Amino acid sequence: MLTMTNEAKEIYDSFEEKIEDQIENEDLGIKEGYCGQLPNLVVRLSCLYRIGRMTAEQISNYGDPILTVKKQDVERAIGYVRKAWDWFEKTIKIMQSTEPSRLREKERAKTAIIEYLSDGTEKHVVEMQKSVIRRTGVSPATFYSALKELIREGKIRRSRKGVYKLVLLTNLQGDENGG
Repeated sequence: MLTMTNEAKEIYDSFEEKIEDQIENEDLGIKEGYCGQLPNLVVRLSCLYRIGRMTAEQISNYGDPILTVKKQDVERAIGYVRKAWDWFEKTIKIMQSTEPSRLREKERAKTAIIEYLSDGTEKHVVEMQKSVIRRTGVSPATFYSALKELIREGKIRRSRKGVYKLVLLTNLQGDENGG
């Protein structure tokens, strides 16, 4: 349980009122739920900041069932919460404004191809394509571009028409057999 000094309570109440006004007057969309939790976060952080200012001796001898939060604890918590709100808004903007780049898609496809071939057996390109596209959601063109790049990089090789194998496992097996 906690209590706040009068100064701390005034600051907290003012902050909570501003948040309520923001929720009522702005169309926050997806951000509304996060915004509504900010006063709760201020209370929790205020308690942590208060405890953080206590010495080990004060904590071990603390017998009062109520923790008294002071002005500086609430101000510090509000400062942090404002920063966290800014970070959250920036994250939402980034998520809404960027589309996955072809480069990232190709990298996801390359990783999926290597994982698909990681058991060391030869695999047919049709089955590999189905698996990779199902796992990553990339287009067939991106799949084939990634496949060609892995061949150029020497990470996989074509065993015969339409059949591929991971080079790393091929080389390791060759080394074990004295090759």
